[in-house]
Amino acid sequence: MVPNNLIRRKPTSKIFYISIAIAFFGNLVPTTNLFPWPDFLAVILVFWNIYTPGKVNLYFAWFMGLIMDVYTGAFLGQHALLYSILCFCTNIFHRRLSWYPLATQCVNLIPIFAFALLIDAIVRYFADGTMAPWWFIFKPFLESIAAFFVGWVMLKLINRRSGSELTTRSSSSRIKI
Repeated sequence: MVPNNLIRRKPTSKIFYISIAIAFFGNLVPTTNLFPWPDFLAVILVFWNIYTPGKVNLYFAWFMGLIMDVYTGAFLGQHALLYSILCFCTNIFHRRLSWYPLATQCVNLIPIFAFALLIDAIVRYFADGTMAPWWFIFKPFLESIAAFFVGWVMLKLINRRSGSELTTRSSSSRIKI
């Protein structure tokens, strides 16, 4: 039996680009600084790196990070560095992460998101001397929760037409002795 957390068919480029666009526009929604909203573009880049590591490379993550830097007015290269680090780390562990159930996978993503947050805090501190608020430490947990929901929705979308052909065998494929 094939686990539910694996991609059973090749995702189309249409699903890939639409998911990247929705995540990008999800980051463009103006939010207040009262609550650390998850970075949806980082979450979707992590998803695509875990399940199809050849789709998203470091150059694409870097380019999307530069676009986010321009939009947010952050230090140029800050998001580009974070997205590249996230893609590199998830590309290293993609085989291991893809076989975990989705909830366990999201628990294992917390250290990767925390590492990216640490790099972000260091860059921000050396760039302009500001520090993130104390409640900013909850952002890796929120991004992990967002990764669970994004992963669940994306796996349902990708696997929606490939129900039983992988879990059952026809009787004609058996070898008769």
